[in-house]
Amino acid sequence: MNRDRVPGSTIVKPIIYGNRAYPLTQKNAKGHTHQWTVYVRPYNVEPLGAFIRRVQFKLHPDYEDNTRNVDSEPFEVSETGWGEFTVQIRIYFTDNQEKQANCQHYLALHAPVVTYEGNIPIVVKEVYDELVFINPTNKMFDILNDTSNVKPHDPSLWHFDYPNLIQESNTSLKALADQAEKEVEELSDAIRTVGNALQHYREQLKQAQKPIKKE
Repeated sequence: MNRDRVPGSTIVKPIIYGNRAYPLTQKNAKGHTHQWTVYVRPYNVEPLGAFIRRVQFKLHPDYEDNTRNVDSEPFEVSETGWGEFTVQIRIYFTDNQEKQANCQHYLALHAPVVTYEGNIPIVVKEVYDELVFINPTNKMFDILNDTSNVKPHDPSLWHFDYPNLIQESNTSLKALADQAEKEVEELSDAIRTVGNALQHYREQLKQAQKPIKKE
């Protein structure tokens, strides 16, 4: 047993990662058409820097120095570009003994448009996710359980109704799980039925193969 960890404990920290983008009024010198920002933000109102020490964003190889390390909040990178691509995101925690978390985000430039600033369409694409710490180190356990600077989720800070989306997702997942369980039960019943039928045929075959006694 590792004495530096808290066995039997699980702590969840919800986050949101994604990007915001809008078209430039005209192409810049590089031929770029859009301004964008990719980010990792807390779902609740709290300082991510309390338990995250670095977020690494790996951009498309066409970008100079395409691996960007951000060591303080806000954990984000802003750039201009003309194409969409997948951003690799790696999250490093305050305690080096905790394994990094990895995720990826497809940078969206054209949709979904969620609002307008003047006549400029603003694209926002985000993902709700959770950082799950199983048997965290003692140091991380204390940090993650310190809720003195944590306030509940504030819907006014976001374009999407995350509480409702999370509830809908959980309902859908439960329905899928229930359906899968039902199908497994039906399949098990069918297998038992076939098994019983095979056993019956075997018995009949054995009876048919018995030698006939001669009088």
